[in-house]
Amino acid sequence: MKPNPGGILTGDAIIDREQEINSIWRALQNQSVVLISERRVGKTSILRKMEENPRNGWLPILYLIEGKKHPVEFIEGLYEELVKNNLMKGKFHSLKKFYTKYVGGRKIGNWKFPVLMENWKSLLESMIQDIVNSGKRLLLMFDELPLMIAKFIKVEGFGPLGSMEFLDTLRELRNKYEGSKNITFIFCGSIGIHLVIKDLKKNHA
Repeated sequence: MKPNPGGILTGDAIIDREQEINSIWRALQNQSVVLISERRVGKTSILRKMEENPRNGWLPILYLIEGKKHPVEFIEGLYEELVKNNLMKGKFHSLKKFYTKYVGGRKIGNWKFPVLMENWKSLLESMIQDIVNSGKRLLLMFDELPLMIAKFIKVEGFGPLGSMEFLDTLRELRNKYEGSKNITFIFCGSIGIHLVIKDLKKNHA
């Protein structure tokens, strides 16, 4: 792939990527995909084209996560993306049950309650469970996952151990629900996820 010096490409403006896109779709028939390369070579453009041209019954959702600084911010943003795409509107049964248990109100609104911040793992699993039970085949594309994790590491009270737990949780959820054929993932980043994990294990374990 060749670097793109600037600008956001969408739709038919994204050219010469069919071979890469076909390869990704083939891989997604069996498992989630990790997409890693240097910056400005068109990874996000590939994901945008996949979102605009879904295949095999999948509903792709591109979620830009680089700016998220805590798992609850990640979860809040994912919820907003799902609602924006008219997915599960009014059908977040597990999420509402969890939210009601800890917050008291049935309307999902404030995500910054300390009890939610502390229980982000169960909050995320409730959302993924609702996705799996939605009746859709959802492809979640998380763009710049390693950069988000790098921000998590710097958060006081969360830090490296919390960041490792977040990555472990993503892996557990993928292993638990991917077999349903109703959900799969693309983890995308400019710096290797394996490098982030290696740093966490080497310097923070």
